[in-house]
Amino acid sequence: MNSIISHRLSQYRSSIISSTSSSKTPLPMSAISTAGSEEAIAQLSLAGEKLHRLRNLMGVVGVDAYVVPTEDPHLSEYVPAAYARREFISGFQGSAGTALVTSSGAWLWTDGRYYNEATLQLDPKYWTLMKAGQPKTPTIPKFLADLAIEAREEDSKKTFRIGIDPFVHPASFAKEVEDAMEKAQEKFAFNNVTTNDADPDTFEDCPLSIIDTLDNHGNLIDRLWGADRPAIPTSKFRIHPHEYAGMTVEEKVSHIRKCMSEESASLCVFPALEDVAYILNLRSQGDIECNPVGIAYCTVSQNDVTIYCDEEHKLSDSTVRQYLSDAGVTISPYEEIVPDIIKHLELKKKNARVWMDKSRCNYALVRCVPPKQLLDKQNPVTPLKACKNAAELEGMRKAHIVDGVAMAHFIAWLEDAVVNQKRSVSEVEIDQVLTSYRAQQEGFYDLSFPTIAGVGSNGAIIHYRAKEGSDLLKYLDTTQPLLLDSGAQYYYGTTDVTRVSNVISFGFCTFLQFLFTFLFGLFHLSRTRLGTLEHLLMNLKIITLGYSKDILGLIP
Repeated sequence: MNSIISHRLSQYRSSIISSTSSSKTPLPMSAISTAGSEEAIAQLSLAGEKLHRLRNLMGVVGVDAYVVPTEDPHLSEYVPAAYARREFISGFQGSAGTALVTSSGAWLWTDGRYYNEATLQLDPKYWTLMKAGQPKTPTIPKFLADLAIEAREEDSKKTFRIGIDPFVHPASFAKEVEDAMEKAQEKFAFNNVTTNDADPDTFEDCPLSIIDTLDNHGNLIDRLWGADRPAIPTSKFRIHPHEYAGMTVEEKVSHIRKCMSEESASLCVFPALEDVAYILNLRSQGDIECNPVGIAYCTVSQNDVTIYCDEEHKLSDSTVRQYLSDAGVTISPYEEIVPDIIKHLELKKKNARVWMDKSRCNYALVRCVPPKQLLDKQNPVTPLKACKNAAELEGMRKAHIVDGVAMAHFIAWLEDAVVNQKRSVSEVEIDQVLTSYRAQQEGFYDLSFPTIAGVGSNGAIIHYRAKEGSDLLKYLDTTQPLLLDSGAQYYYGTTDVTRVSNVISFGFCTFLQFLFTFLFGLFHLSRTRLGTLEHLLMNLKIITLGYSKDILGLIP
């Protein structure tokens, strides 16, 4: 048992260091730019060039497919620029999506919020948009299984190798791929045995597919990015005051340990940045745009609480270090998270039981824990965060009051500018003025997300962000409505406010146009098959907004 764990520790320590260190031995340059191919590369577009170089790397490391998700090692919805690998390889800038590349194709899965954006940003010569959630669109695991079957049909001994970076995929993804491959292999074996009298044992000896985590090579996209890859952010942590947190670190840890005792768990792992920030009452500004969290892991055992981060930069404030020390928190290097989990298993032996929510933990963390010693369950902090304490509730109320003041000032300015002064106001100016009013409020320190200011038909573009010089930039006047989705981070709370500002003078014909367009959208919605209420509501907005520039006034 000890020798197995020691081997695992050595393997994963090497894996983590190779994935986070810039000093690792690089792959040969021939992997990135093959001899005699520079002239061919020069004829490609930027999208084609990146795919060409990635396929060279895939050939060197021996994988047939490479999956590039949106997520960072903490499976964040929004990621630092250093982890925007999917955007780098595909050009798609949306906050949700997964890229898949093989030697002959490249596909991008994203949901209904981003169909329009992906269509505009993907190079159709090289990329195929896969509209996730649509009846005819297979899931990524199913699609990979189909590719594996095709490869096996061409070569009866072919094992389809799928390359991933285990630190940026949830453990649930690996399980979904394994399940899809198992079903595909059973079906393929049955068909061949019944039609070709093949020996079923040959299919068991030669697996249909293997997930290759490329532990000795690191993330392939980082190889392509090279020196141009943005640095991993190192913004300092600050203390979130008790008057706003409402609970001390000791109180939160006590609650976690109580839940651990009830589940016989010896260690609880928290990889999500928001969980780390909540448990330790720490905040940071700059690691992720508009998100007050810092890059770190946290673990809790019955005896220890540990934060894993870049101590030199993120904890450069001596006050914060003393605060953590007083709360009984140990500081460890960021890359030691997996080795420490393995050490815990070795120390506790059969009594070790590690609590990790597989849907919120990356595969690299989960795979080092034997299945029988893994507690896969919602962590104890999630319900604690959902039930706000008195201080948090008061902070939320205060945030919305001061944010309401800013919105009132803004709406008064907007009406004066557009109606009284008869100006055409750009979406960029709308963003800037609203932000300036928020910045005047006590406790403001950032936006809660980039402001979405969409004039007319731009309001139908999900997560639209106005930019100077853009072909999409519009100006607000008395002929079009404004969809405004915005919010702010205050030290005591966060706001997210969606409003439609209407400076239009309505006539009877305009009313009929609105009514007709809305009903037309409902008609098309009734003919659409979608899986969830979220998809239904989103589709209602997209369909309706797509048919009229003026319908925005009817959507709250």
